[in-house]
Amino acid sequence: MAVVVLTVIVVSAGCSSVGFARSSSTGVADSTVSSLSSLSVAEPLGVLDAAKEPNNSTAANGSAESHHVNPSKAKENGQLSELDRWYLSHLSSQLGSSTVKINRGQYRKAHSVVGSKYDDMLGRYVDVAERTDSKRDDRIARQLNETGTQQRTYVTAVRRYHRLHGRYQTAKENGKERKARKLARRLNHLQKKISNTNDRLTHSYGNVSNSTGKQFKKEVRSVHRETNNVTKQQMDVRKNEFTKTRLTVRSVQKRTSYRNPLRVTGVLRSVNGTTLANRTVRLRLTPNHTVTTKTRSDGTFSISGRPRAVHLGTQPFDLRYVPADDSVYLGDNRTVESTVNPTRAKVVLHRSDDTASFQRHVTASGSVRAAGGTVTSVPVVLFADGKRIGSTTTGSDGIFHFRSKLPANVSAGKRTLRVQLPYHGQALRRAKATTAIRVRQTPTSLSLTGNVTQGRNVTVHGRLTTKDGRTVPNRSVAVLANGTPIGTVETDANGTYRSQLRVPPSVVHNQSNGTVVLATNFGGGGTNLAASRTRTRMTLQLPGTDSVFDREWLPLVLGGALAGLLLIGGVYVRRRGDSTESNGEGTVSPEAAIAADTTGDSIASDSDSDDPSDELAERANAALTAGDLNRAAELAYAAVRSHLETTTAVEPRLTHWEFYRACRAANIDEDERRGLETVTNAFERVSFTGTTVSSTLVSDAVRSAEKIGHGSDSDG
Repeated sequence: MAVVVLTVIVVSAGCSSVGFARSSSTGVADSTVSSLSSLSVAEPLGVLDAAKEPNNSTAANGSAESHHVNPSKAKENGQLSELDRWYLSHLSSQLGSSTVKINRGQYRKAHSVVGSKYDDMLGRYVDVAERTDSKRDDRIARQLNETGTQQRTYVTAVRRYHRLHGRYQTAKENGKERKARKLARRLNHLQKKISNTNDRLTHSYGNVSNSTGKQFKKEVRSVHRETNNVTKQQMDVRKNEFTKTRLTVRSVQKRTSYRNPLRVTGVLRSVNGTTLANRTVRLRLTPNHTVTTKTRSDGTFSISGRPRAVHLGTQPFDLRYVPADDSVYLGDNRTVESTVNPTRAKVVLHRSDDTASFQRHVTASGSVRAAGGTVTSVPVVLFADGKRIGSTTTGSDGIFHFRSKLPANVSAGKRTLRVQLPYHGQALRRAKATTAIRVRQTPTSLSLTGNVTQGRNVTVHGRLTTKDGRTVPNRSVAVLANGTPIGTVETDANGTYRSQLRVPPSVVHNQSNGTVVLATNFGGGGTNLAASRTRTRMTLQLPGTDSVFDREWLPLVLGGALAGLLLIGGVYVRRRGDSTESNGEGTVSPEAAIAADTTGDSIASDSDSDDPSDELAERANAALTAGDLNRAAELAYAAVRSHLETTTAVEPRLTHWEFYRACRAANIDEDERRGLETVTNAFERVSFTGTTVSSTLVSDAVRSAEKIGHGSDSDG
């Protein structure tokens, strides 16, 4: 027994040193992870209001504890649907509470109820919804978000209306009629916004009701009541401050184009028939293109505009009388229609650069012409070798000017510079002008500093610049060890790169001292930047020989060996003195010992197996469940590689991609090849690139490891 206890102590210490204490069949580690998880996820927000709302402590099904459930653990606790109902009930309650406060005139509180607290609780509901297979919860979450947004907009508009109305009344009481009319016109705009938001909010409530079965009739009635109050109040304001007008259209040109402008005539009168002179009439052709005119002394007007970006075919146009802010008249509008036909346009280049290089300005100028004249206020785009490098708009004289920096992705050599009017199916037809430009190659400089952190792990960092010191951002740099690629890094906005990589044992030529030449290489392919390369020599911290302990899964083998000591110690105690069983059948292979891990479990019944891939795959799945993505990727790769090293004749000392290519050449099963490719990609991301690995990639890698492992069982 003393031997067993001593072995347990040694194994526990050893496993801790190699970072193996990740899971335990006793549940100790699991409970620790669970505790940490519960600390990282806050309770549902509604708990904060439990003391204020008598029913908040009771969930939809009568449970008084559902709102204390950790959403991340809800599915395994069987409480997901309960949490869903709890959040939905409280979100609906907050919407109702907001409408009550609106009717009470408590607008600040009404906004607060559907403010940050509402958004926080909605975020938790989304978290729960994402853990269900139903798309219904996702739809409800979007609808609740839309309803909350519309309610906040509505409350804000109503609050502003009442505050502005108070200022309007003060102006009237003080005899400031001009100021009162200006405020009254702003009140008009707010009342229209409230009315429009009322309609959208009612529609949003209807969507939530249809999806959840909850009734919001009371909330909708409250909103309508407030909207009606504002509308009635504003009717009184308009009656006291303004006179209505009537905009009459006399003629509209039925067919129009840029060459043949749209022309509309009409007359503007007050509602009692008085003609209104010197008033502004506006014709809107597109949201960014309007023309205006003034009415004549008899109230008549004639207005015309050339359509530029208007789409072809019969189109509506807005004609509107726009009163001044202090005018006693209300505005009026009409919609007119005309059929738009195309007009040919032409882009003319007046001047452009003959040569260009990385990050130097490319200049070009010219004009857009149509119908015998220049075209104002139209967009033009500048391309170099098909890459968009700038955009601008023609000025009041129809002239455009470009001064755009040349990006790296325009290849060196003779290229095409193109200026284009980017319309399609519009009143002005698409047009372009091109010219030749020679892109010069820019020399680059690459720096490198490398440090050995531990064993074969190295840190590389440096900077990619042009020879004259300008930064080169967002470019890939290859890292090589003794001429073998071991990873790639990306330069940041300052041209700097940094990464932690692992040098495979197969590329170390001198195993006695671990000397390796580390190089970084910028290829410059597909750019106007010249290639550059730099290198440095460093000594890795290697053991005297390249043993199994020098592999990527060193911790697995060490842990298995230590677990084996525990088992051998137990066997020794149980069988001490039994001379008839001293033939060696009680010994355990290192591969079988891997299956025992650090849990102290007994060896599986298949003790003769040379393939520990099943156990490694299970541990990869456990690491994935615990959220340790890097560990899961490493174990998944170890599982698949261990299986293929056992079942094929492929040389085991190859690098990860060399091993993949060798297995592919050995005509392994297609499913195994795809699985190896998946786990190799994940392993490279974790071990060589220094970038964050995605949960999707790791999940695919773990599934591949499990599938290959199960396949090996069935084949046996």
